[in-house]
Amino acid sequence: MLSAGLAAAAQPPASSDLVQVVVTATAKKGAPPPIEQSTVVVFQEKQRRPVVDWVPLEGGRTMNLALMIDDSVGGGFGIQLDNLSSFVRALPANIRVAVIYARNGNATVAQNFTSDHAAAAQAVRLPLGSPGAVDSPYLALLNLLQRWPEDGNPGQVLLVSHGIDLFRGASSSAPGVNPELRRAIETALRRGIVVNTLYASGRGRVHRNRFLVSNGQGCLSRLAAETGGEAFFQGYDTPVSFKPFLEQLGENFGQQYLLTFRAQPGKKAGYQRLRVDAEVPGVKLTAPARVYIPAAQ
Repeated sequence: MLSAGLAAAAQPPASSDLVQVVVTATAKKGAPPPIEQSTVVVFQEKQRRPVVDWVPLEGGRTMNLALMIDDSVGGGFGIQLDNLSSFVRALPANIRVAVIYARNGNATVAQNFTSDHAAAAQAVRLPLGSPGAVDSPYLALLNLLQRWPEDGNPGQVLLVSHGIDLFRGASSSAPGVNPELRRAIETALRRGIVVNTLYASGRGRVHRNRFLVSNGQGCLSRLAAETGGEAFFQGYDTPVSFKPFLEQLGENFGQQYLLTFRAQPGKKAGYQRLRVDAEVPGVKLTAPARVYIPAAQ
């Protein structure tokens, strides 16, 4: 069981037409300038929608971050522990962090959400390096998302995994057909949680199979892209060092905003395409690819 700090997430009122998402600003060169609300343009499907609020997250509102490590990742991971621990210790004061391990389709808490980054860093350990009976990182992620804190704060996940899901066999391991991946994405979208992914290889013959490795990386890429996160890779193996990727993620945290816009509800509730742009030269805004829109009342 997950601890009380990961209780079932509260759902927004079904009648509400206000939608909140986390948006990351990046620039072609260097750090982007501060983005003003007046320059932000939001499209729900092809319809432009009004921006209600646009608040920078850096140094302000509390954010919940779960570092989720797949317990089945293996070779070459040991040298990454210092990088992960240093990343956790260096997080900004407004970020509450939890350390979670994914195994057997469940999210096991090593450290509950806390502002004590030093304590969370001490909870980072070597993964077991062998698959469990239920070999699906996305079922474990779904388990985490379904029990996310109901404190109303923005949330993000950094999932460190090989991404290979054999729960339903190799034929269902591709990103376009994996039902567990789809459920995890839709749950993250429903709860407004951004999922970032960092590839680390597993052990054994399965993880030397280029077809399965490509499927795993494709799943991790889709998970990040659809929820508004970033996917980090370095070829088909565990990166020589996680440090540059973790530094990039840390920079992203400092360039994020909480966007509130007024959606146009339809006859039925469901997921609709979202696009967020900034009328600022050389700046790109990354947001979830879809949002959950409740039905009109």
